[in-house]
Amino acid sequence: MGFKKSTAKILSENRLFVRSGKILDVGCGKRIYEYIFPEAEYIGIDIETSGRDANEKLPDIYFDGTNIPFEEDYFDFIVCTEVLEHCKDPKRLLDEMYRVLKPEGRALITTPFLWGEHEIPYDFRRYTSYGLTKNILSANFKIIDFKKDYPGFSSLLKIAASELSNSLGDNKSPKFLFAYLLIYIAFKFIEKVLRIKASRIYLTNQIMIEK
Repeated sequence: MGFKKSTAKILSENRLFVRSGKILDVGCGKRIYEYIFPEAEYIGIDIETSGRDANEKLPDIYFDGTNIPFEEDYFDFIVCTEVLEHCKDPKRLLDEMYRVLKPEGRALITTPFLWGEHEIPYDFRRYTSYGLTKNILSANFKIIDFKKDYPGFSSLLKIAASELSNSLGDNKSPKFLFAYLLIYIAFKFIEKVLRIKASRIYLTNQIMIEK
């Protein structure tokens, strides 16, 4: 799903939550949040075969997607963004993240709630806030905070933009801009004029946890 300003904001501004030192990026891809930690020992791991091209991955180490190749109590902080939906065994991976974190080490995990299929055919699930919380607690983590990113009709606007871009291959073309404007006006009319709130939907789960 790519870079998110809201995720970067949590990592860059929430210094009471984020731990410096040794940082592990699980499913690192192109290491899009590494710049936030210029003084840290930042290690990225990823799998070799997935729905993402090899040139979209810059790991220090390839792993099997389940077993993290580090000793226990090694890392101060873990970043894992939009990864669990692609895992064959997400519970096992969460257990592994718990194992390699130091006591009181922390992690930021994000997963989509609403989003189109991506990195196919390696896209296996979507989490509700309750489903993700249950998995986190079953791995023995403590939950520090939980956020629902882009709640309401703003989530549908994000999805519409993604689908238009995927169909047209260009998010700056007149056709894209015209279609997006129509969708934007429609949602704003529903929300502001008809006063209808899409209170049950949101785009992404953002969960802050501690060992």
